[in-house]
Parts: sequence; C-alpha cells; structure tokens
Amino acid sequence: MTDIRERVATGNGKFTPRYPDLGLGPVSYEDATVVMTAGSPLFGLQNAGGYFAGETVAVLGPGPIGLMAIQLVRALGATRVILAGTRDARLAVGRSLGADVTVNSRSTDPVAAVMAATAGKGADLVIDCAGGDETFDQSLRMAKPGGKVLLVAFYHGPVTADVSHAVRRNVTIYTERGEGGTSVGRALALVAAGRLTAKPLITHQFPLRDGVRAGLSLPVDLNRREAKRLATFIEALAVEDQLSLPPGEG
Repeated sequence: MTDIRERVATGNGKFTPRYPDLGLGPVSYEDATVVMTAGSPLFGLQNAGGYFAGETVAVLGPGPIGLMAIQLVRALGATRVILAGTRDARLAVGRSLGADVTVNSRSTDPVAAVMAATAGKGADLVIDCAGGDETFDQSLRMAKPGGKVLLVAFYHGPVTADVSHAVRRNVTIYTERGEGGTSVGRALALVAAGRLTAKPLITHQFPLRDGVRAGLSLPVDLNRREAKRLATFIEALAVEDQLSLPPGEG
C-alpha cells in the first residue's frame, strides 16, 4: 500500500495532490477534507447520467453528502435545486451553496413542495442522501414521469415504499457504492477548480493532538456517535505518529 505521504505535498497551508496526469494545483486543507465525501454522490451521479443541464434536481438530506450533492449537480449543469431536510441551519448552508428552494420537511410536506415548485411536474432527478424511513418513498413520489431517483444514503433497516408508483411513472432507480470508479479523482479536480468547497460545512477546527478531547466534547446537538468515531480515528493517527495525547486519553 502506498503511504499517503508519498501522494501529497504540504506547505503554506495548502494540500498539493501529486497526480501529475491530472495537472492539479494546490487546494486548502479545509477543501481537501471533502474529496472522499464528494466522491460518493459523484459516483452515483455518474451512474445516473452525469449531465443535468436544464434539469431540476431535488436533494433529500442536508448533511455533508447532501450539501456536496448540491454543489455537484450545479457543476454538472442543473438549472434548479430543491433541498429538503429537518434542520433550518443546514438548509441555510444549502441555500448558500446553490439550493434555490429549501423545505423544512418537519413543517412542510416535501413531496407537495417539490410538486408546487415544478408546477406539478416533479423533479428530473431526486437524490436521497437522508436515508430516513420515509425518504425513499418520498423520492419516488417527487420524481417526474420518466425521471430518475438516486439512492446515496444507507438506510437504518428495511424501508417501505410504493414501488408500483415508480413502475407506473417509468421512474428509474439508481444506486451507488461508495467512492467508486474514478469519482475521487474527479472530485479532487472539481475542488482544485473551485467548483466544490468544504468551508461552509466545517464547524470546528482543533490541533491533532487535542482531537480526542475535542471529539468527545462536541455540542450535544451534533452526532455523538460520529464524534466518538472521529476521536477513535484521531487517536489512531496520534499513536501512529507518536504524538503525546492528553493524560488519560491515550
């Protein structure tokens, strides 16, 4: 396995990918953090056609992948983007990244909102980045006749959806498997070109040696399970690099 340090060069707060065949320039450390995150929906978008000029795209779930998906479909030509989710703060970030319409699905039926925004037609493409109990079914009902649904999210378990509705309306369902194919390299190229950014998504920054304590003390409104995973990952990095961890947390 190639050491990551053989593939990158650092300096002056920049991350320079060593992929001479791509001819990429440096990107910021912040923007470099989204390359893998963006690679996942980008692979799915490639499966679903890869080009959305003049189309309306609905995105369910304003998490990191959903917020990357907004930027990606904009970069791939989408004319209008509708974002649905349950957190107003994340919906606001989505609007800043290119969503034309945002819908809080706790207070508004997202299917009705998409239909209203498209004069009853439905979205050309619906991307489920939420993985909720109802979002697969909502995705099918948001899509226009002959439209597409892309499933990017991992669901917590079996979900129920009216698949017959998709059959009657000739809706095509696509899936994706993580960061497949050449999607990571393409995402990196989009970041280097300034078409994708991570900065609005970053809420906290900590020195690596403080990461364990920071990961376990994030505000309670953030996902503590993910914070624990982050802390475990940082601790592993610290051990590998022989960093001195805070007392009692090594």
